[in-house]
Amino acid sequence: MKSFLPRFSFLLASFASVSAVDSSHYMDMVIIQESGLPAPIGGPIDRSKHEELRRPITIWLENNREFQGTLAGVDDERISLRLIQDGGEVLLSFPVEEIKKVFFPGERVAIEAADMIDSGEYQAALPYLESIIGARFRLFPFLPPEEKTLFRFLPLAALSVDNPAQAIAYVRALRPFLSLEGDQDTLRDVELRAYYELRLMDEASKRAQDWIEETERYGESALGQFILASIQFEKEEFEEALFTVLQPIVFSGEIPVSFLSHCYSIAIASSELIGDVKQRDELIAEMIRRGIEWKPLEIITAHRSNLANLVILDAYGTPIDLFAVEDEFRSMKDNPENGSYLDPSGLVPL
Repeated sequence: MKSFLPRFSFLLASFASVSAVDSSHYMDMVIIQESGLPAPIGGPIDRSKHEELRRPITIWLENNREFQGTLAGVDDERISLRLIQDGGEVLLSFPVEEIKKVFFPGERVAIEAADMIDSGEYQAALPYLESIIGARFRLFPFLPPEEKTLFRFLPLAALSVDNPAQAIAYVRALRPFLSLEGDQDTLRDVELRAYYELRLMDEASKRAQDWIEETERYGESALGQFILASIQFEKEEFEEALFTVLQPIVFSGEIPVSFLSHCYSIAIASSELIGDVKQRDELIAEMIRRGIEWKPLEIITAHRSNLANLVILDAYGTPIDLFAVEDEFRSMKDNPENGSYLDPSGLVPL
């Protein structure tokens, strides 16, 4: 019988490259478990919650009969449960086509994780998401899309604890099972950010260009342009960087666009570095008029000596600190996923 999920002891996934800027050699290793998921990194959750997630599951058949037990086996044709009856164990196997619904325990834990994500607390949510998916991943092929959408935030949670290699491993594990358009967009964005944070510049540049080509001109994010322009800026290709970030600046409307503030910072710094004073002043005035914050990015701070004459005043006439280093990604306020994104009560069947 053909197995639906890959069966292997472990896979050592390596991400290595030479940075175009500092020639540092990066090697991140992620152990992939037999389930196909990378080994968890978020640490344990409360024992009672962990045990709640691993209570028996319930299978509801098309004939409305229900069976409750622990998962004993899964392939692309059948799901097997181990049931306790009359003091002994019984193994029952159910054809996939006869199963109407699979119910998981741990609704309270899933709602708690969803609330953390909704509040932007990705680091706190990471061990919860890992514990939940660890109990459910083998049955992912048989779950409807809306019951899996929560886990699109798992790679982002890994990224929030500075582990981009883990984020990429989660993206690869989840991509075949998350079919909603928003899910795939989130996975794509996190993967792009992760490759950039790993300093895999060639891969990040290619993916950023693909991102730009695949995204509508009037989109809700400028992530692809920001990543590509950042790479160009680090290579001191300032004219190219300016051209890249002008696209979202020009075509963005009144609706907030994530990473647009990052693009303005790169555009203004690039204009200054190539001596285009008129373009620089127009961008500064427009940024202030639109109420967009300056982002003091690390890549800009690296050119501090060449930007010594750049002065930007806020709406009150106070000089803005241009070089207070802020990590490009740790602040989640620019992430479009923040805010109410779903009804947590719909994550797990009642």
